Amino acid sequence: MGRFLLGPSLESLTLFGLPAHCRFVRIPLVLIRLAAIGALGLFWKPWRRRFGWATAVILIVAGIFTQLAIGSGQALKGELNRTALLRVHTNIAENIRPFLLVFFIALVAFLYLERRMRTAGTTVTMKNPMLIGTFAATLLFAGLSTYWTVRIGHTGSK
Repeated sequence: MGRFLLGPSLESLTLFGLPAHCRFVRIPLVLIRLAAIGALGLFWKPWRRRFGWATAVILIVAGIFTQLAIGSGQALKGELNRTALLRVHTNIAENIRPFLLVFFIALVAFLYLERRMRTAGTTVTMKNPMLIGTFAATLLFAGLSTYWTVRIGHTGSK
């Protein structure tokens, strides 16, 4: 699928003398961690209003660059020796997409519910079961996404 989205031209694409994959992977690493920090801050009302939707945008950009990293990695895979570590790396790398998607959905659900409550004139507290549930899901998948990027990077560096 990554080849289809990115085209076969990424096989020979280099940025600053390195394969594109080596550059593309850095962006999701930073942005996913930044989004996780943003998700932690959602507990505080001023943070939510100031950075809540910006965190969702960061996750969208992280998702785009994650797809670019996966696609460029698939293109690069054809030029490398297929080892057991390479197979493990590519398998777990492709599995980050569901974590990011659910992280994004939980984050948007939390922000939507909070905004809906605010516009309805309801006092928004973190005692609301729906807010607690979506906040917990957001933090869970923020943590899983962050952990998964560390795991992917560790196997990739080996």
